[in-house]
Amino acid sequence: MNDNLSSFSLAELFQTECDTQCRALSDGLLALEKRPGDPALLESLMRAAHSLKGAARIIDLEAAVQVAHAMEDTFVAAQRQTLALDSLMIDRLLRGVDLLGRLATTPTTPTDEVAAFVAGTPTAEAEPAAALPAAAPALGSKPDDDSRSLRVSAESLDLLLGSAGELLVASRRFRSFSNHLWHLHGHQRKTAASLEGAIAAASSGADPAPALRNLQAMVEAGDRLVLTSLAEFERFERNASQLSQRLYDQAQACRMTPFAHIAPSLRRAARDTARRLDREINCEIRGEGTEIDRDLLEKIEAPLLHLVRNAIDHGIETPAERIAASKPASGHLVIEASHSAGFLILRISDDGRGVKLEDLRARVVARGLTDAVTAAKLGQAELLEFLFLPGFSLRSEVTEISGRGVGLDVVQAAVREAHGTVRMSSEASRGTVFVLQLPISLSVMKALVFEIAGEPYAIPLARVERVTSVATTDIESIEGVQYVTCEP
Repeated sequence: MNDNLSSFSLAELFQTECDTQCRALSDGLLALEKRPGDPALLESLMRAAHSLKGAARIIDLEAAVQVAHAMEDTFVAAQRQTLALDSLMIDRLLRGVDLLGRLATTPTTPTDEVAAFVAGTPTAEAEPAAALPAAAPALGSKPDDDSRSLRVSAESLDLLLGSAGELLVASRRFRSFSNHLWHLHGHQRKTAASLEGAIAAASSGADPAPALRNLQAMVEAGDRLVLTSLAEFERFERNASQLSQRLYDQAQACRMTPFAHIAPSLRRAARDTARRLDREINCEIRGEGTEIDRDLLEKIEAPLLHLVRNAIDHGIETPAERIAASKPASGHLVIEASHSAGFLILRISDDGRGVKLEDLRARVVARGLTDAVTAAKLGQAELLEFLFLPGFSLRSEVTEISGRGVGLDVVQAAVREAHGTVRMSSEASRGTVFVLQLPISLSVMKALVFEIAGEPYAIPLARVERVTSVATTDIESIEGVQYVTCEP
């Protein structure tokens, strides 16, 4: 039983290591394509392949050892300048990265696929490999970036434990506050007894002045006790609130990962799509350090990849077309992540051909979605909404990438499932912009809370455009449905 658990643990560690090193390999290869022969890049790529080879050997995954070794040999040959890594070779090496990723999660990958990759990869000369400046990191060891190899970094756990300890110490102050309240309770009973004495003295005809003076003193003392207790409680409440917020923030941070986590996938998708369509593309990613909830990142990765492919397929022109339009031969695609007003904002923009509104208007009418008179009155935002309808496409021919009408509707559905919104704007010959607004986290969601007939309701803030006051007289009804007209 212990052996099984041990094997499972090592397999999990290898998957984590493979994920880290494959992203490093993918990013490095894409950078190497733009800076051929860069010694620093070749060194980092060789180190990543060497690290993966060692990690695979630890868990006895021979297929992964062979693939990583073949890649390492290729990088060594490039370092010795006996091999030039052109685009075709970069293609093959990227397929090797994909193969390693599959081997990490599905070790039963067909051996002929592994053999074909190894056979088609140039090897280094039979002499000792270039010396590593430092030993390759051991499986499961801490790399330069904690978030790359650990689900939760050791530093984050230390912060959580520290805050939890502070909160535990602070909670023990409840005993002191409880004692204060019991003391106040006893004082109130004495005050009540003094009041009864004053009433009895007055009823018997005796001078009530002494009893009233004693009662006044008791009330004043009680007032001081209340003020002291309130002051202590307010201090405790402030400290507890600050500690709780810090603890929540630190726990929330454990669920976060930088946007850079999927940057290699986005760059790879842009590069592969451009090569398949004979386009040139410069993919720029901004805000890679922006923190995103891990669960949210998993939900939006596929929509983002689709938007990247869509931008190149539908937007970016061929080099010849761009030069004829007085544009640089290489298209520019920008993917930007940022936080704004408590939301995650993802912006995907290109400098391609954009959407010709008149073509879109004609397609809407041709599809019978509206008549020509109504279509002529539609503005840009209204027309672009048709692109999000299921089965709608501006392409008349079906290709491997597009034309089947399965696209932006899937993106919108995925974003809505993540409680977000997507907006689109475009300008003919200038390009297209998609803006995704999403909650920063899916674990805790900010909401607008309100009451209807005494019942509380909450709406995610991502679904709220604005809040306004409406008089009862402004509410109208058509066919039993109430509505109000708001000024833009």
